[in-house]
Amino acid sequence: MVNTALKLKEIELPENASSEKLTVVEGNRQPPACFLAAKAKLKNRTTPQSIFNNLTQTQRNIIIYAAGGFKAKDCNKSFEEFSSDQCIKIQKAIVELGAIKTQFSDANILQMARFTAGKPTDIHDDTFQTSTDYLLTDLKPEPY
Repeated sequence: MVNTALKLKEIELPENASSEKLTVVEGNRQPPACFLAAKAKLKNRTTPQSIFNNLTQTQRNIIIYAAGGFKAKDCNKSFEEFSSDQCIKIQKAIVELGAIKTQFSDANILQMARFTAGKPTDIHDDTFQTSTDYLLTDLKPEPY
C-alpha cells in the first residue's frame, strides 16, 4: 500500500493552477436561523433540568427517595423548583444509583431469572421458564 502523502507529492499542478494559500476572510457571519434553533433544542436536551423533567414519575420517585430529606410532594416538582442544596442531593443520589447499577451489570446478574431463582413469582418471566441445559450436553432435546 502506497502512502497517500507520497502520492500527493508526486502530483504536479497544472500551469494555470494557483499555488496561493487560503486567506482568512474578515467579517461577522451569522449562521442560519434553522441551525441556531436546532442547536438550542439539542442544548436543552443535555441539561440536568431537561433530563430530570422528562423522567417518568417512578424514576423521579426513586431519585427523590434515594436523595433523602425530601417530602412526598417534592416528587411532582420540576427541577427548577429545587434549591441548590436539593439539586446537589439529587446529583449525589443519581451518581450513587449509577454506581449500584454498575456493580450489578459488571457482575452480569441483571437478568430477572437471577433475582427470582427458585422463588415463585406472579411476574411473567420467559427466561425463568426456558431451560437451556440441553445446549451444554451432546444430548438432543426430547420431542414433545
